[in-house]
This record gives sequence, C-alpha cells and structure tokens, in this order.
Amino acid sequence: MASLTRDSAIGVFDSGIGGLTVLHQIIETLPHENTVYLGDTARAPYGTKSVDTVLRYSYENSDFLVEKGVKVLVVACNTSTAIALHQLKARLAVPVIGVIEPGVRSAIKSTNMTHLRRIDVSTKYFNISERFPT
Repeated sequence: MASLTRDSAIGVFDSGIGGLTVLHQIIETLPHENTVYLGDTARAPYGTKSVDTVLRYSYENSDFLVEKGVKVLVVACNTSTAIALHQLKARLAVPVIGVIEPGVRSAIKSTNMTHLRRIDVSTKYFNISERFPT
C-alpha cells in the first residue's frame, strides 16, 4: 500500500458509470481533493450477481484502490453498499463510506418517516431498519 498523505486521493468505485454522479459531487464539494474512480463496467450490473460474487468484486475493487493509496473509499454502488459495506469497513485500514445511508437519512428527514424497513437491490432484500434509527 502506498503511504497516505493529506494529498492522497479519495477513491470511488461503482459497478459501472452511475457512480460518476457521486464523483462529480465530491469534486464539486471538495475541489482541492484528488480523486480516483474505478468503474467496473466489465462485470456490471452487480444487482443480478450472487452475494458471494458481489463481496468478491467489492473486495477486489477496494483492494485495488487502497493499493493505489486512497485515504478514504466511497462505495458508489448501491448493491456493493448493501452487501459489502460492513465487511469493507472491518477489513480496510481507510475510512469507507457507502451511498445508501446518506440517501436514507435524507429521505427520513425530508418526509418525516420513522422507519425504512427494506431496500430492494434487484431481487435481493436487505433489512436495514436497525442500521438507520430515527
């Protein structure tokens, strides 16, 4: 792994090109930060893959970016976030941020919802109500 400095990049990965909107927002919000983007278009979409496959792809993508010396990892793929975020946080030495939690928190706040029970990623369901208390 490359040594980390304040100039190290923010790493972003997605299963395709949709994460470019996340990357764009990072660049707009933090214009002086370096960024690196990995779009895994060769294996997209992830939503149709097994949990084991999504975990493997997420590990490979994150390991690649960490080896490049990113100081934080943004998982811009909804499927990877739903399936692998907690495992990535546990196994990586850099902070890991997913894209589902900010959207859920915003939806709960803007609509006065008290619970969000499930998120649909293709045909897989993940109960996330405990992860996002209100």
